[in-house]
Amino acid sequence: MRGSSGWHWKRLILSLMVTLAVSALVSWGVARWTAPWRARQALLRQLTGPDPAARHRALLYLVAHAGTSPALAHAVIERLGSVRDSALFLKIGSALDQAGLWDRAHIPTSLWLRQIAIRASEGDRYIRAQAVQQCLTLRPLADDPRLQAILQKACADKNIDVRSNALFTAAELRGAAHNPDPYTRLIEFASHDRRPEIAAHAWIFLGLINPASGTPGNWRQAPVPVADAMLWAALHTNPDKPQPALDALTKPDVPPAVRAFAVYLMHLADPHTATAALTPLLAINPEHITSDNQLMVWRAILATPAAAATGQGPGPSRSRPHPREGQPQSEPSSPSSLSSTDRPTDIPTSHPLPLAPALLPLINAYRLAPSSLAGVEPLILAATYRTGVPPRAMNRAPKELRRLEALAAIEGGWQGYPIVRDSPEMLRLAAVAGAPHPHPQDLYPLFSSDNSAMRDLACFVAARRFDSQQNAILAHRGLIAFNDDAKMTGAMLAGLAGVERTFLAKRTAVEDQAPVRAIMQLGLWMQGQPVPGAGNEPIPMAQWVPGLLIRPDVPRTTVLLALLQMHQRAGLDYILAPQTTLPKIDLLQLLGDQRWWRIVRRYLPAEAPPFWPWADPEIQAFQIDVLRDWYVLNRDRMFR
Repeated sequence: MRGSSGWHWKRLILSLMVTLAVSALVSWGVARWTAPWRARQALLRQLTGPDPAARHRALLYLVAHAGTSPALAHAVIERLGSVRDSALFLKIGSALDQAGLWDRAHIPTSLWLRQIAIRASEGDRYIRAQAVQQCLTLRPLADDPRLQAILQKACADKNIDVRSNALFTAAELRGAAHNPDPYTRLIEFASHDRRPEIAAHAWIFLGLINPASGTPGNWRQAPVPVADAMLWAALHTNPDKPQPALDALTKPDVPPAVRAFAVYLMHLADPHTATAALTPLLAINPEHITSDNQLMVWRAILATPAAAATGQGPGPSRSRPHPREGQPQSEPSSPSSLSSTDRPTDIPTSHPLPLAPALLPLINAYRLAPSSLAGVEPLILAATYRTGVPPRAMNRAPKELRRLEALAAIEGGWQGYPIVRDSPEMLRLAAVAGAPHPHPQDLYPLFSSDNSAMRDLACFVAARRFDSQQNAILAHRGLIAFNDDAKMTGAMLAGLAGVERTFLAKRTAVEDQAPVRAIMQLGLWMQGQPVPGAGNEPIPMAQWVPGLLIRPDVPRTTVLLALLQMHQRAGLDYILAPQTTLPKIDLLQLLGDQRWWRIVRRYLPAEAPPFWPWADPEIQAFQIDVLRDWYVLNRDRMFR
């Protein structure tokens, strides 16, 4: 019995030891298995706990490890939804952002919108403005009432920058929304803004989207910029109801600036109304043109319908009527047709028309006695442009003015300009662009121009005016030149016209100047060829090219031309988008003085608003505002 009892105790002790060992092993395994979970729970308690030091350590740990620990990131993002303190919410969100996790792939929509809403309520106006701009990253949520509520609050913000950003963001998101009405209401709200610059843009937007059906608003009580925008919106949406603009033109109590703007608006009215309204201005004797009426006469010359500005005259020419804003123009806008005949202005070619007698007295008076008409030279140039009257052989005007007169005549349809060795660059370009039978050798001197915008225009015009064989000769000549500017222009022409593919690839491979090689790579890209980089790996050009816009050694306008040709959003964004972090470009100088409008309009839809190269700076600035606002409204549609 004793032996049996001893064995029993031994077995009991052994079983107990095994049980304890197994329990310890299981406990160790469970503890090890749950250690990450317990560590995450501890981290979450520290993140949301009352101890600032512990919270700071937890945030640093989150920045360092959340990017490599999906479980940790998931736990923190899940806990973030229950954090009520806005400041703590932003701190945790910032830590996730530093860990590379604050993006639409990881962050739920509700948290994303809450972060923007919190930032849009910050005390710092810059943070509020950035939050409003951040709404543009949420185009798929354009119909979400929470997003619309953020913009609605921003439209009533006390800061002008916040309200301005809210207006442009609402206008752009309107194009992405299935139901645009909430955004239209936001724009209508902004049309009553106390700052004229915001209200004016809101009225331009309303004119472009046409919710008001020609209602001009109380333009008599509005500041001048707002009154101008109201009148433009009314006549743009209802050209058959021009009475508000006629009142602004004829009533004696209207501010002079608004009356002068009403002259410009007549180009939107029907030809009969415009003719009746503008003929008295065109009939003013040149000797009676003063500083008080000069601007009105200038605008009347450009706004007068072609049918009214024509009649029996001493010789044939071509007059080009302005298209009504928003109506299709006659030439296609697809960049794939760059070999088609180029037109020297944004105005479509009409059939040949006789001269405009109403404008001839002004031209002749200036040419006979230019010293007595100092200050009205822009009117002469505008009239020359509208009629295409060639300059007189014995012109006593200053040299620079004679050049401008010749340019106006060429862009107005005159085809008799003689290209000589020392012809000014702009005249050479315009003459080749408008000549019935242009010669490639007349354009080649522009390949070496010091002005990159002129070189862009040269290869652009060449691609449209010459056939493949002629362009191949021009491109080859540029590529083998010793002049780096000519090399770059030859590469761009090869890209635009699709010529010299093999030779361009060879020249790119051996080019040792980085800026020149970059432009040659743009040529390869436009031709659809692979562009080898370091280690012969293909360069992702769509991502790489926009970065060239901030390189000081690469001609910016040339990069823009390549982006436009390849239908990349970054090109038009750089030129027309009002909200961008890239350095902006002077559009009045680029589109007007440098004539880059010839290029830009080619890559815009036919219904895009026009730009008048011979208008006064105030009208050109307004047209740029309209063009930019139109782009904001249509940007999403254009790049879907």
